Amino acid sequence: PDPTGIGWTSQSIINPSIIERDGDLVLFYRASPRKESMSSRIGMATRSAAGWVDSPRNPIIYPTLDNEVFGCEDPKIYFAEVRYYRVYNGSYPVDAADRAAYPSPGYPVDSVGCDINLAVSDDLDSWEKLGPILDHETSRLWAKGAVIPRAPDGSAARIGGEYLMYI
Repeated sequence: PDPTGIGWTSQSIINPSIIERDGDLVLFYRASPRKESMSSRIGMATRSAAGWVDSPRNPIIYPTLDNEVFGCEDPKIYFAEVRYYRVYNGSYPVDAADRAAYPSPGYPVDSVGCDINLAVSDDLDSWEKLGPILDHETSRLWAKGAVIPRAPDGSAARIGGEYLMYI
């Protein structure tokens, strides 16, 4: 069941991100009631010796912030130091005033904006949303596909002493 009652996994499960925890694989995925709809949610499933099991807390991430009213999608999961970090896209309505305030001449934004949001967790089960990681001055109302390089063990890797994010 979805807290908003839209039938969130009835059509598509796409764009997974996976991490290992205590010998099990933990998968985060985008699910939606229709392929490429504006109603995506983020779910979680765990693979142990018994097989795959969906989290009873699903959907783990669903729209609660102003910049994700159309949906939450494309999860990326990372571990760094002592916490888990999830970046994901939130989509929201854009109007003429938004376009005037943040013009994007090389890539015009019409009626939908997309922000990269961050959520943190100490256990992969409970998540605290921290909101967008890029301001609209930088993103021009559209940023997607955040990727942080990983070490062979799946944790976020420092490059030159810093964590980098490719957008």
